[in-house]
Amino acid sequence: GGSPQDIANSLLSWDCVEVLCLRIPEEAAVCPVTLEAFVCPLAAKCGHAFSATSILRVLDADAMCKCPLCNESIERQDLRPVLMNHTDDPVAGDQAKFSLLRKG
Repeated sequence: GGSPQDIANSLLSWDCVEVLCLRIPEEAAVCPVTLEAFVCPLAAKCGHAFSATSILRVLDADAMCKCPLCNESIERQDLRPVLMNHTDDPVAGDQAKFSLLRKG
């Protein structure tokens, strides 16, 4: 059992993650808080991404806040920058590729 976050953390510690690389359709690259295109996206430990200004504004009010999508705790030091590459819509049966990036 366990949540997807617990499973992911057992494979790779969030502390080892420096940047998230996401391949998503351009029309899906929308901040769930502002409902506008991402601006300087940041990802929380739960994997949800937000425009930097929207999530940092919430965190300025509190040292810790809850993810607006899944209610997991978010702390400023746990936010990671997101590099977004736009791709075509996924089709059933497409394979996803995950890469572990290491500091050189």
